[in-house]
Amino acid sequence: MAIRRISIAFLAGWGLFIFFSHGFSAISIFEWIFWLVLLAITFTAWKLEFLGGSLFLFLGLFYLLIGIGKAPLFVFLVVPLPLLILGSLFIRDAVRKKK
Repeated sequence: MAIRRISIAFLAGWGLFIFFSHGFSAISIFEWIFWLVLLAITFTAWKLEFLGGSLFLFLGLFYLLIGIGKAPLFVFLVVPLPLLILGSLFIRDAVRKKK
């Protein structure tokens, strides 16, 4: 149950960051699309924890692979690290429920 609150806090923080940094502009449309993808993955993770956790892990690893050498280290801590943590926590909860 706590992981759901953490995922909502992450999405809310990300959405507020996008809104206050760019607002609803044409520049930020890709960021809002990414946010909607995260929202869909979160809802998936609430229903199917293992699948949703795997999607979070995949997205975090994909971001790391795409951004290597293109962004500073701080970006790697802010963007993919929470995704990897959320994915790990959802998978952990799915494994614990099966036992």
